Amino acid sequence: MKHVVSVRDFLERRVLEDVFSRARKFSYGDRLPGHLRAMDTSLEGYQVVTLFYQPSTRTRMSFELAVHKLGGKVVSSENAGEFSSAVKGETIEDTVRVLSGYLPLALIIRHPEKGTLARAACALDEYKSRTCVINAGDGDGEHPTQALLDAYTIQSECKGIDGKEVALVGDLKYGRTVHSLAQLLTLYDVRVRLVSPLQLSMPNEYVAQLQAAGIQFDVSNDLRAAQSADVVYMTRVQREKFESQEEYDAVKGLFIIDEDFVDGLKPGAKLLHPLPRVNEITREVDRNPRAAYFRQAGNGLYVRMALLQMLAESDKLR
Repeated sequence: MKHVVSVRDFLERRVLEDVFSRARKFSYGDRLPGHLRAMDTSLEGYQVVTLFYQPSTRTRMSFELAVHKLGGKVVSSENAGEFSSAVKGETIEDTVRVLSGYLPLALIIRHPEKGTLARAACALDEYKSRTCVINAGDGDGEHPTQALLDAYTIQSECKGIDGKEVALVGDLKYGRTVHSLAQLLTLYDVRVRLVSPLQLSMPNEYVAQLQAAGIQFDVSNDLRAAQSADVVYMTRVQREKFESQEEYDAVKGLFIIDEDFVDGLKPGAKLLHPLPRVNEITREVDRNPRAAYFRQAGNGLYVRMALLQMLAESDKLR
């Protein structure tokens, strides 16, 4: 494994199972009493750079904590769009080439423009750099490590993924998390429901991938269509994606998950959300045992620890 640019880098179940197995071990170990925990040193001697051109709480913090827990060190720029040479016009290709010269294991980058991380990875490969690029979200493109933790959460909460019905709900047009998760689900025997306001439908390129993989799916503009699912994956409507407040106001309150909606789900169904939320899931739902989104966020730490461990092992083999 070299770069983590797209969820397509993981479209083999054996690779996913390796990630999930490692994540389970890290999760179990972290819950032992302090004196029984074994210190993992997979990243000892390694440095990782986090370069975020957009705001982040869960992704940046979990990646940085993962590095620390594995014995590595982090250099971070949490507002690279304002406090890096990008403001002077430096390209992402030049930025990553400069940073790779400091020999970090990985550059973990979030960027507002779709496709930027693929360009960054190509720039490093052109000069045979050992440094990895990890996509922490590129515009309305993908968020591959989020999809990994989402699939891991579904597997953990539902005792498997095969045979499940998964409803992807909300902003399917701009939501990079659902773009990645939809692709990852093609590895499994699942049924997918695409539930969104008409204006926020899933882009054709991801629908085509479901079709090509033979995944059974249907499309609805009615939130109630999600109630038959084993997993409801809710997303927020993103204000920053709309050109005007009026356009945003027209769709922001169309899909709201409240206690009545959750009570209508199957007894064993699970409600996921990549967070942050705005108003699309009411606070009262948090108390419902079907609400798994905070456990889902916690899983991000262990999945990212697993991923970094695998990248360090690959580096040692080169």
